Amino acid sequence: MEEVVNINGTKYTEEDFNEEQSYIIKQIRSCKDKAAQLMFELDQVKVAEQAFTNAFMISMKTLEEDESSKDIAEEGK
Repeated sequence: MEEVVNINGTKYTEEDFNEEQSYIIKQIRSCKDKAAQLMFELDQVKVAEQAFTNAFMISMKTLEEDESSKDIAEEGK
């Protein structure tokens, strides 16, 4: 089945376009595909960044708690 392109309410098929227009349509499709892929990857990076941030914050809290426990233990000596 031939793909239909809708431009301003008018439907076109690939054979309605000249060579330059067909090339431009292919470029537009490629750009849209790449943009979707990049958004997909960006979502992954954002989630990974948040996970690393959370891990860092937990690590810092653990370090502070360890230092507080150490200080209390030294005060008791």
